Amino acid sequence: MAGPVRIKKAQAADPGFSLVLDMQGLSPNTMRVDFVLYSLGNSGTTYNSSVQINNKIVDPEVTIAVPFGDGNYQGGQHMCFSARVYLDGSQTPTSLQGTVMAESGEFVVEESAITELQDFSNLAMNNTIQSADGTKVGVMQYDGNFVVYEQSGNYNTQLGVCDSSNSYTTPGATYEFQVRNGRLFVRDVTNNVDVSASDRNNVFQDAPLVINSDGKICMRVGADLRPTPMSPQYLP
Repeated sequence: MAGPVRIKKAQAADPGFSLVLDMQGLSPNTMRVDFVLYSLGNSGTTYNSSVQINNKIVDPEVTIAVPFGDGNYQGGQHMCFSARVYLDGSQTPTSLQGTVMAESGEFVVEESAITELQDFSNLAMNNTIQSADGTKVGVMQYDGNFVVYEQSGNYNTQLGVCDSSNSYTTPGATYEFQVRNGRLFVRDVTNNVDVSASDRNNVFQDAPLVINSDGKICMRVGADLRPTPMSPQYLP
């Protein structure tokens, strides 16, 4: 059979989780998908499910939805997911991981994450930016902290934290992450908090924010990705 199974869409809502799988060039007689879902940055409950299909699949895409019940996680949370896809009884699955923002009571797909945040641009709360290689994702969390997570961790494990603005304040406010002349800010409805180091960040004026392959918050200067230190009071 041709090429691996790929994700076309991932959706999370209060009732459950759904994947649309790209099956182009594949026509398995059976397929099993094992799911793991949990809240990004939260060590709470992990949700598990498995779907077995025993009929030949000939469609170019397949949608699989699994229920987890109402009220288990809140809308606006970023949910980490892992899926293992077994075709025709193979013992070697295709492993898929990613993140998606949960909605309350409906499935709403989050757009693919950007890879650069341009100067004088904002990253709204619950939005993401990912590294160019897709292995790290930065999230402007609802607790006021901008955090970069590892997206290629082991199946059924929490994702590791790579970097952070360490600007945790009060959950429930409205926050956004800002790039301003090489400096980084976390803004709530009333205040802008400068989370970049006072002197060293000034050399990065007009540069966009990116995440490097190590998961570090960087400014891109030409082809160079330069880690941007946080202010001492915000260092992890």
